[in-house]
Amino acid sequence: MKAQVLKKDGKPEFAVLPIIEYRNLIKRLEDLEDARDIREYRTNPGESFPAAVMNQIIDGSHSLKVFREYRGLTLEELGSTCGVSAAALSQIENGKREPSVNLLKKLSEALRVDVDILIG
Repeated sequence: MKAQVLKKDGKPEFAVLPIIEYRNLIKRLEDLEDARDIREYRTNPGESFPAAVMNQIIDGSHSLKVFREYRGLTLEELGSTCGVSAAALSQIENGKREPSVNLLKKLSEALRVDVDILIG
């Protein structure tokens, strides 16, 4: 690698690379990150979901509704588990209401998904 080191006050401050070497370096870092992610997944795979489930979310369905239905729960069952009414959950699923942080935690536990996936 042919890096030019630029100094400031006699100390190395910047490294300048030819663009091709910079691009190769970035590509290599991305490959290393991918390899790390694969190793992490192999040691702790977690749950995966069918493409049809994820496609519903991509197509605009609320993730709460998608995962509730995927888990085979009615609004009443999920509401009872989380201490909220079926009507309140329906409003959330239809985008008319935002859940509190506390409710999001309960929903994620009941549906066995990360909170992040429930946040649109």
